[in-house]
Amino acid sequence: MLSVIETNFINSKRGEMPKGHREIYKKAVNLMTSKQMEAFKVAEESQETKDAYGTGGFGQGLLMARRLGETGGPFVLSLIPIRRCRRRLRVRLRGAPAR
Repeated sequence: MLSVIETNFINSKRGEMPKGHREIYKKAVNLMTSKQMEAFKVAEESQETKDAYGTGGFGQGLLMARRLGETGGPFVLSLIPIRRCRRRLRVRLRGAPAR
């Protein structure tokens, strides 16, 4: 049904936006049905692996990045929360307990 509506809208010659919408929609559906979606199922990892990466957001992000790379993701980017890391490193270097 969506295809019929989009085709009629595209044929009404309203510019490039309807064609762009169709392309973006196709890309979204392709991503949702691709094998790379398996990378987001972090719960399938063993508890030992999840513990090794850490249960926080950064550790889980790294685990997901690894899984994306394994499934053939075109690129993977993982950002380090620099401010927090610097603070923890400074505290550890001084020998004080982390906050």
